[in-house]
Amino acid sequence: MHSFQKLALFLRPPGKGIYVVSAGPTTTLPLKVLSLWKKSFSKIPKAKVILLGVPSDCGAGYLRGANMGPLELRKILYQNKTFLKYIKSQEVIDIGDVITIPQLLYDEMLSSKQIQKHRKYLYPKNKAEKLPVSPLSILKDVSKIIFSLNPKAKIITLGGDHSISWPIIQAYHDHFKKTFSILHFDAHTDLLKSRLGIDYCFGTWAYHANDLIERQERLVQVGIRRSGKTKAYWEKTLHVKQFWAKDILKNPKQAQEHILSHLRSLHVNRVYISNDIDGTDMKYAASTGTAEPKGLTPSFISELIQKVGKEFEVIGGDLVEVAPPLHLDHKGEPQKTLSTASTYVISIIQSMTF
Repeated sequence: MHSFQKLALFLRPPGKGIYVVSAGPTTTLPLKVLSLWKKSFSKIPKAKVILLGVPSDCGAGYLRGANMGPLELRKILYQNKTFLKYIKSQEVIDIGDVITIPQLLYDEMLSSKQIQKHRKYLYPKNKAEKLPVSPLSILKDVSKIIFSLNPKAKIITLGGDHSISWPIIQAYHDHFKKTFSILHFDAHTDLLKSRLGIDYCFGTWAYHANDLIERQERLVQVGIRRSGKTKAYWEKTLHVKQFWAKDILKNPKQAQEHILSHLRSLHVNRVYISNDIDGTDMKYAASTGTAEPKGLTPSFISELIQKVGKEFEVIGGDLVEVAPPLHLDHKGEPQKTLSTASTYVISIIQSMTF
């Protein structure tokens, strides 16, 4: 099966990734966006940046809503002049959303019989093919296809919960065959080996990613402020590097330099940026499953991303845990969260195109 044929099976137009049986009212994007999507696959080989949505929050905690992140974020992005400039120049192409059955996460969690049942609905004309059915498994295959079409491609992914980072980082690791560092903005460490018996979810992805990039303080966590363990515990036991929010807020400029200095000391030029919106203080971004006070400012995060892009090769990135339906009792939400998140998306794109 040709790569474009597989992408047509695995992806849906922007905002259409959530697979639902109901034919009831749905929220969509303008027809212009949908028409651009139909032409997007053929542009992958020459594109600098590939935008991909993963409307999955099955890997999150008990508060859901991040599955609506890709759709609502795009509504803001497609009104932004800077973003539209990237789209019109074809430096960035939007290839749509990973098709997502809301109840599924990862194929490893399913029996072969169950997988076959899902194939019947996702791929009625190709049900005999051994194709993935869960969003994380599909995402990994999509990432591999992108790299096969364009080895220099840089992927920016819109979540979805933070579990989506795991298959992308796997794909980058398999593609480069060399290590890279991960700059991880978050209020939480996400360093559990497993959570309630689940190996890959929003609270465990960083543990496995840290192992994949061979530890050695290559996982750099910024903005931590809610943890059951101390900074010293995480750094000693898992050999990560952490910059907690309380220390950053004392002197943000100095903290930026310390983070950059650490990245330089690794002697690893490639950096992947994973940005959980809850790394940002909740007064700027409350529409997320685990919003926390006393966090980072949007200006700090955007400035740091820009500085990293000027010194290192930013190979890819993600923006996760934006949950538009949540915490609407906070004034200005979800618009404030979406505005902040869209700024981050553009900052990551800029860092990948310097």
